[in-house]
Amino acid sequence: MAATIVSAVILTLSLPTVAQALTLNWTTPVNVATATFIDEPVTAVNNSGLFVMAWVESDGTTQEVKAATSSDGKSWSTPVATAATATNLQNLRLAVNSTGIFALVYRVADMPNSRLYSMASTDGQTWSTPAMIGNTSRDYALPKLSASGPNFEVAWIGDVGASGYTSNILYAATSTNGTTWSSPAAISDDTSGYVANQQVLAPLPGGGFVVAYHSDRPGYVAIVVRTTSDGVTWSTGSTAWGTIVSPSGAVGNAPSIAVSPQGRILVTYLASAGAVSSAYATSSTDGTTWSTPVMIGDGIADDLAFPHIAVNSAGRFLVMWNSSLSGSNQIVVTRSTTDGSTFTPRRELTANTSTAYWPVPVATPSGSFVATWVVDDGLGNQTRTSAVTDDGINWSQQQNLPYPGILMSNPSLAVNAQGAVLMAWSVSPVISNYSLYTSTLTVGTDPALAETGSDATAWLTFAALSLIAGCLLKLAVSLSNRSR
Repeated sequence: MAATIVSAVILTLSLPTVAQALTLNWTTPVNVATATFIDEPVTAVNNSGLFVMAWVESDGTTQEVKAATSSDGKSWSTPVATAATATNLQNLRLAVNSTGIFALVYRVADMPNSRLYSMASTDGQTWSTPAMIGNTSRDYALPKLSASGPNFEVAWIGDVGASGYTSNILYAATSTNGTTWSSPAAISDDTSGYVANQQVLAPLPGGGFVVAYHSDRPGYVAIVVRTTSDGVTWSTGSTAWGTIVSPSGAVGNAPSIAVSPQGRILVTYLASAGAVSSAYATSSTDGTTWSTPVMIGDGIADDLAFPHIAVNSAGRFLVMWNSSLSGSNQIVVTRSTTDGSTFTPRRELTANTSTAYWPVPVATPSGSFVATWVVDDGLGNQTRTSAVTDDGINWSQQQNLPYPGILMSNPSLAVNAQGAVLMAWSVSPVISNYSLYTSTLTVGTDPALAETGSDATAWLTFAALSLIAGCLLKLAVSLSNRSR
């Protein structure tokens, strides 16, 4: 009898609890704006829970940046026109700093030289006069914006004007909410004929930020990383222009970057030494010493697009990217089981019956992840969404988000402190008319999704309980034998 009871205890203790996957329920899409042309919606949310959205809108002749706000992601203010107008507006970027100020950076792509501008707002309704970043004598493109504490930083690609084709990664910062910016500083080699691009940046928990970029200096075509604590002094490493983190002898492209609340930096990218391009990852705690690159692709399918990263409050990284499976683009995912040095086997999230692209994952306050991507079934584009538990493997059923339209692009996600996930996108019901839609999903703080520790901790706990149960079983058997 004692043995039977203890056996039941063993069975109870030896079955680890598996968090249950979510069932998604996005709200009915809300039409925020309709115009001849709408594109590049960007979203951000401050600590008070105010969502701000900005986008490019056109009446067919002039383009302008418009903005709207919402407290819940469902009801939106009447869109307001900002002072940002031009014949060709591109590359909108939106961020919010620690004091709740929103900054918007955009590109005016007028010839002969494109320029960068910024605006700021405290409420998303009233925006400052556009301020130029840099100067008008160089061609600027593809800015990336970040907030570190009360400050904003931007890194972009600039034609430095040297003889021969040269592009450089330039950087500027502002402590005046975007009204004035520091003079552009080069953080990549600007020697004639060298090209640096594909820059990404992220803030560091202790201040400053980290930049990763592609460089094709003679001798290597690689992913290079640099860090700064003040925006003035930049780290060096294996080169004077930073540390090469991609595998030696491989061509490195398409970097993405994320920093955990604990300060762990993860850089993902594509690297190829032959016909196949595979996704890789490498991590660091200081931005100078980096782990050995880990292949997170399978080395067989051709990985095609930028791996995108999300990191939750427990410091767990989720990576999603496009891969060529059975001749079509599909979405694959992996999650770091430690601190960015090891990963779960990659998993396919989409079927080969259609083409999928543009994966965008975000983490919620509860520790779960929500992802969206675009699926082209040959009849038009659809957004499908998934949420994941803390294991990064067991996904919910995919949900087609209903919307009117035959064209969809640029899904943008933002998450507030209460776990409400906002998604924004543009569609074209007819060829000459675009609409901007939003939808929300509340993930909440379901205990089944809460981060309770690392995988290693969970399995160590399981092992310890199993050992205790084993000892109890031996004791029970011994007592049973003595009673015979």
